[in-house]
Amino acid sequence: MYLLSTALSTLFALYICPPKPPPFPTTPSKITIPWLTSTLSLGPSLSIKSLKVDKPSDSEQGMTSSVAFLKIEWEGDPSQVASAPKSIVVKYTLPEADIGLRVLFRLSKLATREAGFLRTSGPKVPPPLRQDIPSPLLYFFGIVEATQDFIILMEDMRERDRQLKPGVQGQTSIEDARKILKLQAKLHAKYMDREHQSAARQFAPKPSDASQAFIVPVLKKSWPKFKKWAKAMGLDVEAVKSCGDEVVAKGKRWSDIVATEPVSLVHGDSHCENYLYTEGSETDQVSMIDFQLAAISQPLFDVANFLVLSLSSENFDGYFEELLDFYYAELTGHVQLDPNTNANIGNGESLTLSDAKRRFGAGLVYTLMLESVGVATASEASLNKQGQKRAEVAKKIINAIKTVEKVSGEPVSFYSYGDAGKDGAGNIHNGMSNNKVAPEAP
Repeated sequence: MYLLSTALSTLFALYICPPKPPPFPTTPSKITIPWLTSTLSLGPSLSIKSLKVDKPSDSEQGMTSSVAFLKIEWEGDPSQVASAPKSIVVKYTLPEADIGLRVLFRLSKLATREAGFLRTSGPKVPPPLRQDIPSPLLYFFGIVEATQDFIILMEDMRERDRQLKPGVQGQTSIEDARKILKLQAKLHAKYMDREHQSAARQFAPKPSDASQAFIVPVLKKSWPKFKKWAKAMGLDVEAVKSCGDEVVAKGKRWSDIVATEPVSLVHGDSHCENYLYTEGSETDQVSMIDFQLAAISQPLFDVANFLVLSLSSENFDGYFEELLDFYYAELTGHVQLDPNTNANIGNGESLTLSDAKRRFGAGLVYTLMLESVGVATASEASLNKQGQKRAEVAKKIINAIKTVEKVSGEPVSFYSYGDAGKDGAGNIHNGMSNNKVAPEAP
């Protein structure tokens, strides 16, 4: 009913009774020098001499939004001109977004999540809301709720360091993977604390929120389509078919499992293209970008998503255990540990290394399910153009699940860490509740 009412209200806003034009530009081409000058508010000693829109190639465009760069030439006080931004990233609604995609935007609040995360950046933000993760400064955010036309102006991080650039999927080195995992652990550990997590919920939805509840019905429609496509592409989807079938069969319990403590603020789309870093550098300087899927969820999902999509298949097979151990050590190094178990996280919830590994496996299933949605909702033209690339990504995820099953000696399951055991009241007894667990054998 909620999905239907959202669709009808969006249809009404788009076609039946379109709203008045918003008081801000909704595409880069509509940005004017007077509006940008007023928005940036850099003082009377500066003025914009010229403005140019630079659009990246199609391969750099996202699936849920468009990106462009504003190239700015300033004039005025030389010292202020030197420090003024010469390039600004503009993120805005896909021009070709149809009603279905706009309904998805309204349900998931993607743009609001990103803007909310960016608002927590910078030294002027008071704790506990302020996060210390290097990320772009937010200059402006505007959204038309009825139609989901939005625009975000943010810092071009490359102006801080020209060496910074996004990674290439499948080509991340083990050394660079450790840098990114170190940053992930810092983010996750901070927001396992309930005070910080409560502040993050101003923009990051919980598993039970309406902006997350639509996931299960979408998966139920997408998974069968994905299986059919995967078979046609020659993928060994039968080897992991039970993973998706299980999610579809138990879908109504999705939010309960994702909410199993300890949870944290997660990036949600954690592959190397959403991190800026200097490849091969000995420094740990890494920045995060693209926070449209930020949510309160499972930290190990970020880790699984990152490793399977960023490493080559060979490096994943050879190093995923070592890198998972590295992340776990970094995570527990940031939080107060229980002296008896050496594995107590945040506010009393326990997360042993073996628990983390089960959640990592669940994160691989989560990544596969997201990929199934991407394939099932893609247009025929898009699949014809990028079908082989998508098939390679799906193959990597499938092979990773098979590798983890082989190493662990047990099937990978999305629900394994929530189904280990329950009492008559439905309380989970596998170390994931607030109960302390016995130390693991060395």
